[in-house]
Amino acid sequence: MSYDELGSNMFVVDNEIDINDKGYSLKDVNNLDENGDKTLLSNEPPAIRIMLEPSFWEDKILAKEGDAVLSNLNNFTEYFRGLYFKAETVNDDGSFLVLNTTSSNNANITIYYSKLTESTTDDDELRDSSTYVLTFGSNKINFLDNDFTLPINNVDATNGDSRIYLKGGQGAIAGIRLFDGFDNEAGISNFDKFRNDFVNLEDNKFESSKRLVNEANLVFYVDREQLDLLNEDPDNEPNRLYLYDAQNKTPLVDYYLDAANTNLPSFSRIRHLGPLQRVEDETDADYEKGIKYKLKITEHINNLLLSDSTNVELGLAVSLNVNIEDPSISFSQSKVKTGDDLNLTVPISSVLSPRGTILYGNNVTDQDESKRVYLEIYYTEPNY
Repeated sequence: MSYDELGSNMFVVDNEIDINDKGYSLKDVNNLDENGDKTLLSNEPPAIRIMLEPSFWEDKILAKEGDAVLSNLNNFTEYFRGLYFKAETVNDDGSFLVLNTTSSNNANITIYYSKLTESTTDDDELRDSSTYVLTFGSNKINFLDNDFTLPINNVDATNGDSRIYLKGGQGAIAGIRLFDGFDNEAGISNFDKFRNDFVNLEDNKFESSKRLVNEANLVFYVDREQLDLLNEDPDNEPNRLYLYDAQNKTPLVDYYLDAANTNLPSFSRIRHLGPLQRVEDETDADYEKGIKYKLKITEHINNLLLSDSTNVELGLAVSLNVNIEDPSISFSQSKVKTGDDLNLTVPISSVLSPRGTILYGNNVTDQDESKRVYLEIYYTEPNY
């Protein structure tokens, strides 16, 4: 038995597990074939299968037969609060494990037990074997502790920041405001100045185009110097970032128009959410260090110009799997508990990622001007 930080006594499951991509054969220990081997029940896909302590489940579930705690779902939910999974560090490098506990993935607790048959209740040796399956519900909570190597200074919401710090888990996300501020020379906002440069307006509504947007990209450069000083392993840099509508907590229109790869999420929607671009390390050919991310937002920009869409603040976060941000698949935002009780949500694919990075912001020094974040727009001017 062990005592954990939640204040509960619990059994420690210390089975040695070899996690790999191989399936496994589920066999019946109660039925042997003619050679004395266990008979095959089914072939199962790759999974983690752990033998739990039988006495715990016998006392917790089977011994409660006839008790009110098993009389209905509400009583049982109050009685049995769930399971607690904890990953421990290995060689001081940390550990991170993502478990798919959805019922569609056949995640469950299966209790194998035997019971007396109706016709032979007077004979303890004649018993029927049976199973009871407990599936996992939709309520899940993650306890994540982050120890930031570098302190994150107070953000400058007016002028922007020199660096953008991103971290998965209970980490850090960033807000991006396009065309923010005021153009003193033109006497209008930067957003209105941008629209006037590209379209003709009538009563502040789109009338015709002055310039046709062919492609628009947000480009973020990695602060290679800071990451190298921290001795960060390049393999641990996040391969994907997720850019989204922070106001409505939804993907941008470009997300839906890009091709999804459900089998290989690393190659999904790579036109819109371009993967980290890497170059070979000059001192070690075995490593490729991240240089920049290019995120295509062509349709988002066109919507601002042609459809009079609201210029919402964008959110930027690291992502473990960009596919799960699709609202048709899952709830794409996860609530975060904050010290000041703010109603804060973050992308679920960011919560599931242990990785982090440092990017150059917009308010950089002259020395870093070539690495500041920028919006590039390729356009053509029609000949009317």
